[in-house]
Amino acid sequence: MAEGSERKSKGGHELRAGAHYVVPETLVEVGPGFVLAARLDRSKARVRRFGLARVEESAIEPLLARPNVLKLDAARQAVAQAVERTGSGGDSLGFLLPDGALRVAPLSMETIPDKPSEAVALAAWKMKDSLPFGPDEARISYQVIAKKEKEYEVLAVAGRQSVLAEYESLTEGMNNPLVMIVPSTLALLALLPEAEGAQMLQHASGQGVTTVLIEGGQIRLWRHLRLDNGSNGDPTGAIASEAARVLASARDRMVLEVRRVWLCARPALGPGGIEELSRAAGCEFEELRADGGLAASSLAPEEMKLFAEYGAPIAGAIVNGK
Repeated sequence: MAEGSERKSKGGHELRAGAHYVVPETLVEVGPGFVLAARLDRSKARVRRFGLARVEESAIEPLLARPNVLKLDAARQAVAQAVERTGSGGDSLGFLLPDGALRVAPLSMETIPDKPSEAVALAAWKMKDSLPFGPDEARISYQVIAKKEKEYEVLAVAGRQSVLAEYESLTEGMNNPLVMIVPSTLALLALLPEAEGAQMLQHASGQGVTTVLIEGGQIRLWRHLRLDNGSNGDPTGAIASEAARVLASARDRMVLEVRRVWLCARPALGPGGIEELSRAAGCEFEELRADGGLAASSLAPEEMKLFAEYGAPIAGAIVNGK
């Protein structure tokens, strides 16, 4: 992390977030129903191996203030299998976690204290009303994104110590040090093209949809919505309603002109899904997927297929770490 700091639990690792972070040798994404692992080449610019391990969806339940890893043995086995399939023995690991397990917030600060502990305490104080647990229970990371005339724009990420410890425990018994944790949608942002005006990204994966408004490289809004189990596996209606709500707020309250709207859905919507979503939300969606150019030529066809369908956050992390 170029700027910023974090609270650490005893024996813990950095909770990294922000515009730039150092990408480790292997990236692992843990989500409800799946674990992905990508081993990178030495330049960290290509996926050398890609593996997926299935786990029952009820094994992981992403929540801010309650236990997340409900079936530890099954989740731990899935992480070990995914990493083993990439041949990543001994590599350092970076975890991409479900958005529901972490709180992301753009903050404005008049000053950044020189002492990292004081800066973290200030970020914790500014986030206190949005956290369903006390600041003393939080592990917080921040990064200065921009400096304006009289204030700093800061991006902060907070997780409950006990929840993060559950995810950290998934590597127990493995010879792979865990050195980074990032929310999966935060990794996705690096895939967005530069554009005039604001852009909106919606990321639907597992049990939730995250909506982000970005303007000029700055996050203006970050919302996570837990999907209703009554959707019968089709999240289109919930995504469309959330998109319409955020776009109306951007227009009426934030005076933002959103020029491009993106969707990353994993698994992807069925045939005609993007068109149906665009009609329901009243805006034109574009699909955001992993760039096949980030896959090494050594990737097997079945690995390439999995990477194209599920690997967008990992692709974003690679682009962000270049």
